[in-house]
Amino acid sequence: MSLALEGCLRKAPPFSANCPSSPHPSEDLTIDAHCHIFNGSDLQAAGFLIKIQEHGQGGEAVKIAAELLQDLAWSNAPSGREELRVLKHMLSGKDGTSAKMTPEDHRNSAYLRAKKSILNTNRMKALAGTGTTSPSGANTRPTAESVGAQIRSGLQAGTYDEYLQRRTLAPVAKAANESPLTCKPDDTNLSVDGLLDYVVHNFHYRYVMVQDYLTTFASNSGRCVDLLVASMVDYDWWLANGKRTKTPLKTQVAVMEQISILSRGLLHGLVPYDPFREVAFLGGKGRRNDSSLALVQDAVRTRGFLGVKLYPPMGFAPLGNAGLGDFWKGLGLPSWTSAPVVYADKSARSFGERLDEAMRALYQWCWEEEVPILAHSRMSYGPSPQFEALAGADYWGLALGEFPHLRISFGHLGDFSDNLNQSVPTEAVKFLKLMGDAAGSVGEHAFGDSGYYATVLTQEACLTERLKSFYSALPEGGRARIADRLMYGTDWNLLLNQGDIKDYFARFAAVFAQLNAVTPVENGRTAGQRFFGYNAAAWMGLRDGKARGRLEDFYRRNGVGVRPRWMGMVG
Repeated sequence: MSLALEGCLRKAPPFSANCPSSPHPSEDLTIDAHCHIFNGSDLQAAGFLIKIQEHGQGGEAVKIAAELLQDLAWSNAPSGREELRVLKHMLSGKDGTSAKMTPEDHRNSAYLRAKKSILNTNRMKALAGTGTTSPSGANTRPTAESVGAQIRSGLQAGTYDEYLQRRTLAPVAKAANESPLTCKPDDTNLSVDGLLDYVVHNFHYRYVMVQDYLTTFASNSGRCVDLLVASMVDYDWWLANGKRTKTPLKTQVAVMEQISILSRGLLHGLVPYDPFREVAFLGGKGRRNDSSLALVQDAVRTRGFLGVKLYPPMGFAPLGNAGLGDFWKGLGLPSWTSAPVVYADKSARSFGERLDEAMRALYQWCWEEEVPILAHSRMSYGPSPQFEALAGADYWGLALGEFPHLRISFGHLGDFSDNLNQSVPTEAVKFLKLMGDAAGSVGEHAFGDSGYYATVLTQEACLTERLKSFYSALPEGGRARIADRLMYGTDWNLLLNQGDIKDYFARFAAVFAQLNAVTPVENGRTAGQRFFGYNAAAWMGLRDGKARGRLEDFYRRNGVGVRPRWMGMVG
């Protein structure tokens, strides 16, 4: 399809990914189907650190670091309103104090904000002057004092450039290729330095994070990323009883819209849908509460968003909530969720029934408008262990039974990259069985992604063997091959917690160099080409259809006169 050009080309600075100087070959299409570009004012960032601690991930040192940083003043992160002023100046070319600041200036300002906020936490103040070194030795247990000293040491730099030069992100230890392979059951590698880097990034402007993403991976892979699919989240009701974050969702949507324009289609967002918010809106609960469905529809129709992000482990099943009874009672939710929820038409239904109604309303619209959905499918990072099971494949089976043609991606593909010492990832197998092969079949547009497959950094050989076993196996009758459904994803910026992650892309490239040898070429494309880009293009409908049309309309309305590189590649 051609993109009609209207209006003048805006004077927007291009995003640089340090791409190779040679022409970009079409077979190198790269789409990150699962990443995040948000900062500490966009979400309950402290809650994420708490979850790391509660799940016991990253060891004792990270547990202590999380405790030290839980009272961080995330409100000091630049708000969406603040960034909107900057982005609009950049797009318009008007003079102004913010417009004159370079990305490097904004990085330095963010670092100084982060440094001040971290060192001013009560816990860090209490540890001031105690502990001077980090623990050493395999049997040395870290203490709060030693971890505090490690954090202070990392923040000694006076500028962000100095911070980058001084920091020594722990290299991710790659397991030896033993024969037979010795794979570990759990492979979290969170580090104190990585956690500190994650926190510092949460004080950046969001457009600066896009630049940092590009330079992090491109510098080590020699390959450009053509499209970032950035997911937003909505935890307001599940974690804060409806209290809004410093940057409300509508403002977050506006910021993402401007970055899509500024980047000329390099980045597009997935807007969050929360059925709890929708039930609260229709039931007249909460102050200044808006419709979640209306937010989604506006973002997708007019603001350049590709689709929708769902996070079931926050507390809702994709479908089947009505059968959960009083599941939510006693779990810290507002008291009205334990009674029938009355709408304006005087109808009264249980909270679970209302959640199902809200989910069906979303699915019906997404089905009609060919809108892709990304859903967190790993049983992790919920506000309670009971909630996490709601992300499972059994509940998605119910949803696809009613809405068989949804364009759905199971983020992380359940437990696929977990427990590499076991022969079969049981939940991932269930998700794969939901992917239909034939047109018109249940799950014909169902996919999965590799977001946060940190095992590629530490157990590359083990992950390769797992992928080989699935890529070489013939699927059951009527089911799709994983080679046609698994997509590349990073889960940036959450992946920063791992420490040194610059090899993430390069190691996946090495993995698929081996997989190409055991996987048939289909439609002229290798398994790696499908994984890194073309499967994602198929999931989102980027080649043709309503999604492609919406993006072309978005570019025309906003004077984006340069055709995005991915658009020419997918056809």
